[in-house]
Amino acid sequence: MSVIDLGSKREVFWDNYLVDEAKTTAFSRMIEPKLIGPCYWLDKGQELELISYPNLVKNDKGYKLYYYVWGWGDNHPAYLAVIESEDGKNWTRPALDIYDQPELEINNVCMKGVETPFVFYDTNPNCLKEEKYKMIAPKTDEIEPGKKAWGLWAYVSEDGYHFNKSHLITTDGHFDSLNTAHYHDGEYVCYYRHMHTAEEENLIKWDNKAKRDIRVIRSKDFRIWTKQKRISFEDGLDYALYTNNVICYERAPHIKIGFPTRYCERDNWTQNTEQMVSAKLKKHIIET
Repeated sequence: MSVIDLGSKREVFWDNYLVDEAKTTAFSRMIEPKLIGPCYWLDKGQELELISYPNLVKNDKGYKLYYYVWGWGDNHPAYLAVIESEDGKNWTRPALDIYDQPELEINNVCMKGVETPFVFYDTNPNCLKEEKYKMIAPKTDEIEPGKKAWGLWAYVSEDGYHFNKSHLITTDGHFDSLNTAHYHDGEYVCYYRHMHTAEEENLIKWDNKAKRDIRVIRSKDFRIWTKQKRISFEDGLDYALYTNNVICYERAPHIKIGFPTRYCERDNWTQNTEQMVSAKLKKHIIET
């Protein structure tokens, strides 16, 4: 086994990369989480129907928690909202007054008409102040005069409330999920949803259906990005993955961790789907 120079870095032992199992006795201990109860109730207007993809953003003054509110049908416009906290325990809704629409029933809406948004606070020391908050979201928009396409777009903000569309990141993907991005060690990294077929990957056929996967691209300036690559796993199993939730580990940022969700398509309505959010509405849509 070759020697790995750890230097002064903190390491975690989630796998066997740093452990020689033939010579090392590993000790593991499960830490039981302590439930302290809800920190805030999202219970206004359309929030009571569907909320997805909350993402916690740490900035120089505290925290912002962004969340995606949406619904089924044209009468339920999607929007990005935010609550904030100085200590991570006590949360409030900022009064933003960006939209004069009482029917929303809340005043902490940052942007309307945005799909599956993800926001992060840019720690790049060379970042422009008007771009300290960056958001990525999929959208069909004009990529050149007279030509529109579905792509992943970048939005920027100085205060984390007022976002402006900045530029196109890529059209090489599907993006219909929570796509994530962050800055670390001199580069931006973006993980997003794509799909592949058995023929493309030389895998065993599964009825020739496309399977969801996760791709990664990198950039030095958040404008010019590398060609996408599909992330892979040592076991070689080809699971359909719906989201990625990749972040840098807080106390060892050279290690990236993800919390993906698997996608399992069901052909029939089951007892489990009865427990899904808005089950009655979804069942009605399928039946009609």
